[in-house]
Amino acid sequence: MRNSDFLASLLMLIIVGVFTAQISGIPFFGIVFPRAVLIAMGVLSAGLLVSVFVKKEWPKNDIVAPRMGTVAAILLIAAGWIALMEVIGFYVVSVIAVGLLMLVIDRKARTAAAFTRSIIAVAIELGLFYVAFATLLEVPLPRGILF
Repeated sequence: MRNSDFLASLLMLIIVGVFTAQISGIPFFGIVFPRAVLIAMGVLSAGLLVSVFVKKEWPKNDIVAPRMGTVAAILLIAAGWIALMEVIGFYVVSVIAVGLLMLVIDRKARTAAAFTRSIIAVAIELGLFYVAFATLLEVPLPRGILF
């Protein structure tokens, strides 16, 4: 019973339940979007859980344990990302961290051409994300010594 669809849907339903229990007391305008996201996640997770029982693919053992070195590298990169965000700045640290994560996780991204394409795409996407948050939503993101 290690079907990834079953485990993912169950985990998401638990997360939705935990967050739903914590949203009381938030003003109406502050809760509209989070409530919509929770409802959507709950409905989609429940649908995935139902589809697992309808398909009846229980013998499928599609979860592979990752190598512990990879997991440790990802955790170290994530910790560094969080620790350096206030010092260096959201944008620069995020581009570096996502680049490092690509190198650790995806073997295909380890060629110069693939890595360059990926890092340019990440830089553009994070730039759009930064502009959307900083200007449109007026949510300040950490600014460090670089940006």
